[in-house]
Amino acid sequence: MAKPSFTMLYQVPPKLRKIYLKGIEEGANIKVTPTKRMPATLSRKKGVIGLGDAFNMHHPAIASGMMPLGNLGDTNKVSEVIKAFYVIRKPMSTTANILGNTFSQVLVALTDQAREAMRQGCYDYLSSGGLRLYGVSLKLLIPHLKAEGVIHMMSPINAAAYCKNYMTATAV
Repeated sequence: MAKPSFTMLYQVPPKLRKIYLKGIEEGANIKVTPTKRMPATLSRKKGVIGLGDAFNMHHPAIASGMMPLGNLGDTNKVSEVIKAFYVIRKPMSTTANILGNTFSQVLVALTDQAREAMRQGCYDYLSSGGLRLYGVSLKLLIPHLKAEGVIHMMSPINAAAYCKNYMTATAV
């Protein structure tokens, strides 16, 4: 488990710094969540604090991710931004999470030879491009296109509206 760093200390609101330092010193009981997947549901647990890149994670294989929060000082504004963030990204989260998880499971370096051969084969296949790759892409996307709608997923107008709405919601 990763230990919290002193680098984050000054990003934590002043009221919480003492307890944050205590957490660094005690360390063993701090719970962390891996950032390979983030469901589009708002966590309403009291006492949970998202630090660091919790709202700025980008999947290395599919380059999908979220935009960062600019300032943690105004808790009301942070709450508004978090709520807007979940509402706006929900229609797109299924596709991003499925593709991200699939790529993570196949492309992560492994120690056993059979899995390594599968990983290398996948890289070679994806690198080849062309018609073979289009078939795989369509098989991955068609169920989501049916569920979420072609227009919602593929339209540049909707993507621009998504970014515009999110940026408006996060403007300070």
